[in-house]
Amino acid sequence: MTKRVKQLRLVVHAEDFDEAVRFFRDVVGMPEEESYSGGNGAIVKILGAGRATLELANTAQVEMIDEVEVGRRVAPHFRVALEVEDTAAETRAVVAAGATLVAEPTETPWRSLNARFDAPGGVHLTLFQELDPRLEPDGRRLVQVAQRVEDLARARAFYADLLGVEPVATFDPPGLVFFDVGGVRLLLDRGAPSGLVYLRVDDLPATVERLRESDVHVESEPHVIFGHDDDTLGPAGTDEWMAFITDSEGNLVGLVEQRPRA
Repeated sequence: MTKRVKQLRLVVHAEDFDEAVRFFRDVVGMPEEESYSGGNGAIVKILGAGRATLELANTAQVEMIDEVEVGRRVAPHFRVALEVEDTAAETRAVVAAGATLVAEPTETPWRSLNARFDAPGGVHLTLFQELDPRLEPDGRRLVQVAQRVEDLARARAFYADLLGVEPVATFDPPGLVFFDVGGVRLLLDRGAPSGLVYLRVDDLPATVERLRESDVHVESEPHVIFGHDDDTLGPAGTDEWMAFITDSEGNLVGLVEQRPRA
């Protein structure tokens, strides 16, 4: 039998968000893999669970996701989310198998195609498809970007703070630090030329202010670069905001947020 489900994600609406994070992350020992925040105090943390993830979402986050995917609040206390290859095809299959369709496949601002169902067993279910391909049809993909550094320890600390993660590997000598950024390696290398790296963030103004408070030089304040009228370069109906900072080694770094138009 062909395996069509690629990931299990259990989404938990946590009324006491901080306590839930403390218990599952710090007591149970599930490592924090991702963390995002948005408007109106929306917060979500994704905790590793082997081959699955536990997503803890506060009330504002649950309401925001329901509004995007369904248009109204529908999610119960637990919602099961499964990643699939083709949301549209799987929607037809699960409805034919007895699931009740709650919301047709909808493209989200974060580039996934999500559909909602009430499934057998009383499970409120999301099927989601990531729309940004991990591999090109011929198997090619971007593997690594290198950035020039002069002081390896200083640069390592700067990018660990900026990215919110520790390096996956350090080799010194010869002077190499590797970060995993969404499946692409960012290499800090004393021998590399200077480059301009663009990093996606969830809240551009807040990120810029946090960095400014850490004495990072802000070269350009957040501003709209262009709007996406279609999906050619980003989600349709969003504006692309950018700001530029200077890293610890004097390299320019672009920060990017794709924000739904007001």
